[in-house]
Amino acid sequence: MGRTIRICNLAVAAVLLGTPSLAAAKTEDAVSQYAAARLAEIGNREGEALKGYIKLYRDAPDSAVLTDRIFDSAIRTGDMAAALRAVRAQELNGQVSSEAPLLLFADAFHKRNWSMAMLAADELSARGNLGFMAPILRSWVNVAQGKPHGLPLEDLDADPIFAYYTTDQRIYFELNAGEYSKAKQSLRRLSGQGGDYTRDALLRAAPVIEANSDGEFADALIETAMGIDRVAFLAVSKKGNPKTKIAPEDGLAALHTRIASALLEQKINEPALVLGRLANWYSPDSAPAKLVLARALIAQGMTGSASNLIETISYSSPYWPQATAARVAGVKPEAAVVKARDAAKMWPNSPSLLLLYSQALQAAGNQSLAIQIYRDIAAEADKNGSTSQQRAHYRLSLAIALDMRVIGTERDVNLTQRLRSIAKARQR
Repeated sequence: MGRTIRICNLAVAAVLLGTPSLAAAKTEDAVSQYAAARLAEIGNREGEALKGYIKLYRDAPDSAVLTDRIFDSAIRTGDMAAALRAVRAQELNGQVSSEAPLLLFADAFHKRNWSMAMLAADELSARGNLGFMAPILRSWVNVAQGKPHGLPLEDLDADPIFAYYTTDQRIYFELNAGEYSKAKQSLRRLSGQGGDYTRDALLRAAPVIEANSDGEFADALIETAMGIDRVAFLAVSKKGNPKTKIAPEDGLAALHTRIASALLEQKINEPALVLGRLANWYSPDSAPAKLVLARALIAQGMTGSASNLIETISYSSPYWPQATAARVAGVKPEAAVVKARDAAKMWPNSPSLLLLYSQALQAAGNQSLAIQIYRDIAAEADKNGSTSQQRAHYRLSLAIALDMRVIGTERDVNLTQRLRSIAKARQR
């Protein structure tokens, strides 16, 4: 067994270091370091793993295995500089992932190196999978240089994927260019569609529209986006701080957020994490980008990093209910009750947060208080003119809670009766 392990060790070292003729001591040392880095990675100690891989890479700069490991760990930790170094090393080895041009584009965009950004977009277009993004990326480069966006709208009929992912992007271009009448028409059409990207577009557009003297339309956008939580949000929102336009970074973050979310829905988790990281890199304060990145981290088992990210979303953000739901997910019932209750206090009378609090109470076994809150929500909905669909949802939640209490009571009674029967039988 010992000899077999040694042969495997030598083989691993040869792959890692690219030089089978290294001295045995050097080989054993490299294997130990690699094993330690892999164990750190498996244990979600990503910073430690990344340091280990980078240290090994200094002795084996031609190792494709190490560049892959460095890239993966760098993306998981959010070390974009290390991820870019790995991508450039992969280019030399001729082994580049389909997401690599997106990192090169983002780096060039941040450095305002427009010619390199365009080259990265061209490379993305040539790679196929995410090539539909390339025209949108080029258009934001044009905008960043003060030029018309030049989005090729004639390609919409020819490429349905491109058409689908430009529905909201066209609005961002219109808002950036000051074409507010056109943007409002586009927003009206978009508002009837579902999906998180629709909500995100309405919420991004609202402060820009407000800044350009149409507060009523901005309020309508918020009402459509927030639904039952509109009143609760307006009570804590920091209005009076409108944005005059959509920045290119905002549009790029929105694009990457939308695609990352779509990939997560299809369980394509690793590319989703790359796009989530890029969305957060473009717009570090964007709540939608934080939430999709947190989802991608959770999909990779990095719940601690995801939790830290979610905690940075403020209660004054319209995404507070979604952030709270993410905080509550996966924690113990008692902790979930505390988190949901405290969040609901920050947004008084928020139906969605009260529902979340009630659900947490149910999970923790406090059926009576959960039922009382469900009753209050349903009664308030009757008063404030909620839609019939919303009222039906609240009543259904109440009915389920009542049913669970009855079932639980019957189960307790049956269990007590059985225990008494067993006790009597043993006394005979």
